[in-house]
Amino acid sequence: MNSRNLADTSGDLVVAASEPLTGGALVWTSFVILVTAGLLLVAAYTGAKGKLHPNPLFGIRTDLTLSDDEAWYEVQRKSAPWMAAAGTATAVGGVSLILVNDGDMQMIMLLASLAVCVTLVIAGALMSSRAVRDERARRDRTTDENHSERGEE
Repeated sequence: MNSRNLADTSGDLVVAASEPLTGGALVWTSFVILVTAGLLLVAAYTGAKGKLHPNPLFGIRTDLTLSDDEAWYEVQRKSAPWMAAAGTATAVGGVSLILVNDGDMQMIMLLASLAVCVTLVIAGALMSSRAVRDERARRDRTTDENHSERGEE
C-alpha cells in the first residue's frame, strides 16, 4: 500500500494512503474518460472531412466560427489534428487507469493526460481561428489592392 506523510490541521504528521481505483469506480471513471476521448476523435474526423456542421454543442466555438459558416468549416478542418492528438492523449489516460495498479500513478497519468488534452484543444482552437482570421485578412487586402489597381472602389 502506498502511503505518505501529510501534516493535518494541528501540525501533526498523519499517514495518508492513496488507494488505486478498483471495481465500479475504476470502470465508470475509465468509461467516462474513454467516451470523452472518442468524442474528441469523432470531432477530429468529422471536422477534417467537413462533415461537422455548425451546432450548439460540438466543435470549436468562437466568435469567428459562430458568425460565419465558412469560417466554422475552415476552423474545424484546421483544428482536426489538434483534436485527434487531444483524443489520443485522453485515451491513453483512460487506458492507463485500467493497466496501472498504483493509486498515485493512476492519478498522475490521468491528470497529465487531461492537462495535455485541454492544452491541445485550447491551442488548436486558438491557432486554427487565428490562421483562418489571418487568411481572410490577406484575402481581403488582396481584393482591395486589385480593386484599387483597376480604379474601383
